[in-house]
Amino acid sequence: MTAKMCFSVLEVWLLLVVLIGADPPMKPRLLSCTSYWTSFAIQSIVCNWDPGSETHLETNYTLHVSETTGNCSTRYLKPKNCTTNRTKNSCMVLVSNLVSYHDIWVTAKNALGTEMSNHKCLDGMLIVKFKAPQITEMTQDTEQNDCLIGRWKMPFEMTNHSKAAFEIQYKALDEEKWIQVPLTTINSTFFRQCSLLPYTEYQLKIRCKQKTETSPWSEWSHENTGITAEGVPTQKLQLWRSIEMPNSEGIRRVRLMWKPLRKSTANGKILGYRIRLHKPELQVYNTSFLESTFHLPDGNYRIQVSAYNSVGESPKAQIVIPSSKKLGLPSLPHVLAFSNGNNSLLIQWEPPSTTTTGYVVEWCVVSEKIACNINWQNVPANNTEVIVQDNIKPMHLYNILVYPVFDDLPGFPASTQAYSKEGTPRRSPEIRSKQIWKTKVHLEWHELPIDDRNGFIRNYTVLYKNRIGKLKSVVVNGSEHNCILAGLSPNTEYDVSIVASTDAGNATGSNLAITTKTFDDGEVELFLMCVFSFSLFTALALIAAFVYQRHRIKKHFWPNIPDPANSTLAQWMPKKTMAGCKRPSGGS
Repeated sequence: MTAKMCFSVLEVWLLLVVLIGADPPMKPRLLSCTSYWTSFAIQSIVCNWDPGSETHLETNYTLHVSETTGNCSTRYLKPKNCTTNRTKNSCMVLVSNLVSYHDIWVTAKNALGTEMSNHKCLDGMLIVKFKAPQITEMTQDTEQNDCLIGRWKMPFEMTNHSKAAFEIQYKALDEEKWIQVPLTTINSTFFRQCSLLPYTEYQLKIRCKQKTETSPWSEWSHENTGITAEGVPTQKLQLWRSIEMPNSEGIRRVRLMWKPLRKSTANGKILGYRIRLHKPELQVYNTSFLESTFHLPDGNYRIQVSAYNSVGESPKAQIVIPSSKKLGLPSLPHVLAFSNGNNSLLIQWEPPSTTTTGYVVEWCVVSEKIACNINWQNVPANNTEVIVQDNIKPMHLYNILVYPVFDDLPGFPASTQAYSKEGTPRRSPEIRSKQIWKTKVHLEWHELPIDDRNGFIRNYTVLYKNRIGKLKSVVVNGSEHNCILAGLSPNTEYDVSIVASTDAGNATGSNLAITTKTFDDGEVELFLMCVFSFSLFTALALIAAFVYQRHRIKKHFWPNIPDPANSTLAQWMPKKTMAGCKRPSGGS
């Protein structure tokens, strides 16, 4: 009864296994093994494998390692093993002696069966992962300035470096990308790495492995640094000049300027610069500065400049200083400049009709507060544009010159001006009235100082209004500095202000109060003249009328009074009475 019950349970269990799709383990595939020599007492082998497809049952995997003699011909120790489940397809087995062959295999087992991988016979020292080597010192190679010599220590488990392979990684200290190459020149105490740049500080690190495909690489050593020896400078200086017009004595001030060599071409510490001036006799000068000034009589000169270090001298850069009377050198048709970000300018030009050997772009800040410090850059002949960045700041105006160069002889430049980035003007100009009339006013203002513009002034907007009217405006081109407001009301007060605008924004100035006149100049005089003229005309008319009509006026205002002597009364009065009434003619 118990046997039947157990058989029935087994059958049910097998049926459930079939229903859920469980499988016996597949034959595992041993992938790789690595040995570790942690110390003389602790040695181990770690292997990993491919378990195959999912069994849907709990499956255990056991790694077996058996130390043998010969080429795995005879086992002399009982196999050692470790067991893990499917979640981890690797395992570690401690061994007693890596300096021997090891027979290695993996078994997989679950409730439905057992499978075993193929055996591998591996020499424990050919699959060892060395500890990282140590670089103890880096020094210059006195025989080759492109090499460094490193002293190093082998890991203790490396019995013979000649049976090992090495790789090195190196990079210049100021770079990010490592260069990795095999290291071929090495012995038990030092190694040499060549094909480096002179006078450059490098970081180096190495790693090692056995010369077998199955041997893994060690970890990289700690980095160590070294500086290669100096070499001869390999590049010409970039050379330019600034020439002033001759003075009254015919002497010109010639300023030579050059850029320092890049570290990669200086190949050492630059000790100074050598100037060769052909007048036509040769004169040689040494300087440690990046410029030199000469006062030369007007004429043609050839000047060469080179840099030198402790090893040698660079190729000579040359420039020709032409006579101020020399004409006929072509110039560029025109040059344009555009913003290329806050701190750079894009400069473009059309080439001249004559073939050039290059161009020189020169730029300088335009300011009333900052001195003009000339910046310049050489441009190859096949380029017609360049981006300049040295000493470029936003909201500063730059004057830009582009010179064509013909066999070391500069031609005449084309020029333009530009901002790398425009800003709002710092302020608006002070506006003032130049003349005021009854219905209009003439306003003027000074041009803003260069340092207050922060950009090209595109226009000025004059705003004005009276106390009861609407705000009105007049727009004036940025090159103009005056305007006339017309159509104003007589004897009215107006508030006037001015706005200066760039492409980036605008700034408003203070208000100016203006009162228009009641009469324009001359109107009062004209009125008084008219009144006077009218009064005079009226007076003259009255006088003329009086003269012309005097008899009527006299008769009207001063009528004739009859003479009593001629009256009829005198005829009937007695003569004696008449005589008595006469006034005595003399005496009393």
